Order: sequence, then structure tokens, then C-alpha cells
Amino acid sequence: MTRKDKLLKDYLAHPLIQDKYKITDRRIPKNVDDGMMSSSPIIKAIAHIINEVEYPSKSEKEVEQLIRKLLNKSPL
Repeated sequence: MTRKDKLLKDYLAHPLIQDKYKITDRRIPKNVDDGMMSSSPIIKAIAHIINEVEYPSKSEKEVEQLIRKLLNKSPL
């Protein structure tokens, strides 16, 4: 398990995130790549943020636009 995979699991295991977005341990993806393919907008957004922080390939503004687009697709 890579550092970014552990980071994703830690974020998604936080009680506030789990309570607010109804994320159970079963729904937590095994790695960031799986998280980026998730049907849950919040899981997908957090996975994209972690991936871009670890290996920045986009500008901060591009990442912000991507996250906004992901979160606006589905009401949380």
C-alpha cells in the first residue's frame, strides 16, 4: 500500500466524513486509482486531490475546476 493509498483511507475513515457522507468501511476503496473511479463524488474528489498533491501534473486552478465539476455532478 502506497503512502497516498493510506492517506485516502485515513481521510475516508474519519468519523465526520463517514457520518456526513454515509461512507462505510466497505465503500472505502483499496487505492487511490479505485477511488478516482468511485461512483461517490466525495470519494472521487478526495482521491483526485490526493493524487494531484502527490504527483502534481495540473495547476492548482485546474485541480480546483476538476473538483468543482466532480462535486457539482451529484448532490451531496
